[in-house]
Amino acid sequence: MDGASGWRALNLNVVNFTFLVLAVLLHGTPARLLKASEEAASVLHGIVLQFPLYAGIYGIFKATGLTERIGELFVSLSTRETFPAIVYLYSGVVNYFVPSGGSKWAIEAPYLLEAASRLGVAPEKVVLAYAWGDMATDLIQPFWALPLLAVARLEFKDILGFLLVAFLVYLPLVTLGFFVFG
Repeated sequence: MDGASGWRALNLNVVNFTFLVLAVLLHGTPARLLKASEEAASVLHGIVLQFPLYAGIYGIFKATGLTERIGELFVSLSTRETFPAIVYLYSGVVNYFVPSGGSKWAIEAPYLLEAASRLGVAPEKVVLAYAWGDMATDLIQPFWALPLLAVARLEFKDILGFLLVAFLVYLPLVTLGFFVFG
């Protein structure tokens, strides 16, 4: 935190966390909370419950100094030529576990761009590599499709085969492209 106290310490993260804790406490069990959220937000209930958890994960990353250590790791493992490919693969792995590209980029951009600068890599290459890595795992973790699947009354298993084939073609081709042209 920035040292603010009292009402000045109140921000959107504190409000979201407070409401999430209250929801858990007032519903008594996780099953009742899930049922209530499903009734209240029908198609979007899964997303509504997941976002505060993602925010918490990235709050931990940022507050613990882990982001600086990751940046140093990138510099030590990469060269100017390999950095975009490594960012591409890294972004895909992180996106698989925390599929929220915008909030991830807000946390990760400072250390990725700093590492890129130290290695002499153009920022636009980093942004492109990051976005393409994020898109790669969107194929096998289609967070974007949850509302669409609910509206179409389909389940993830109904589209997984198609997405897996696309992923198995996309991943090696784009990885090779970043290593060759990165």
